[in-house]
Amino acid sequence: MHTILCEALHVERSTTDEGYKVIEFNTFNSSGFYAHDIEKVVVAVTRHFAEAG
Repeated sequence: MHTILCEALHVERSTTDEGYKVIEFNTFNSSGFYAHDIEKVVVAVTRHFAEAG
């Protein structure tokens, strides 16, 4: 059994000649958001966890 200490994770992956490779694996709050629309991200994540109960 695996223990997950947080409920929101960020996994950045890339396709290589050998298949998918994980580039970055972080907790959600320590991930770089780069050029994302932060307001949309916050709204979507908040909605997800509100609906999950």
